[in-house]
Amino acid sequence: MSHHFRAPVTKSYIVRDPLGNTIRTEVVPISNVTRNIPGRNSTATHQLLFEINLPPLGFATYWFETKAKNELDYLENMKSEVKITENEACTLQNQVKRNHLYVWNCDSFIQIEYSR
Repeated sequence: MSHHFRAPVTKSYIVRDPLGNTIRTEVVPISNVTRNIPGRNSTATHQLLFEINLPPLGFATYWFETKAKNELDYLENMKSEVKITENEACTLQNQVKRNHLYVWNCDSFIQIEYSR
């Protein structure tokens, strides 16, 4: 079953489906009517819109990954020892920080985090 999901956002994100594939998203403004709801305490002015597929009477998990805005943001996050792996497809940097492994795709500035 296909649905459109909307999430209020304040940053740029990459969204991955349950299999880890990147899915197409669109950032759209939150309507003034929604932003002016009494008691609303969000600073988000935009929402991330994407299509999800849900099995009948089931669920699916989608992951949000923050996109680095530019190389400076990317380098700011790289403060510990880094192992670089390169091939014809991309350059990856692996880093361990606070019991988490971070893998960066240097060509697209995508970060993936794994817990240890």
